[in-house]
Amino acid sequence: MATTIGIGFIAAVVVPNDNANLPGGPCAGLWVSGAGTVQVIPVGSPNDASIPLGSVAAATLVPMAIKRVLATGTSATNIQALYA
Repeated sequence: MATTIGIGFIAAVVVPNDNANLPGGPCAGLWVSGAGTVQVIPVGSPNDASIPLGSVAAATLVPMAIKRVLATGTSATNIQALYA
């Protein structure tokens, strides 16, 4: 379910998945409500290599174009993809 937040952003709940990209396509960033690590594949990553965003604090905006949030390696909770 998508929700309009702020000016010009739409947020969609992220269900981390090791095999599928974000259903809404690449996002402009993530909003992480529950602290932890987020394992992501950024847009343009060579060979779709994933990177860990470690120790992400609760209520953090991650301003990075991301195409997949992986289940393996992700411990953060209540993640939302932000679309412009």
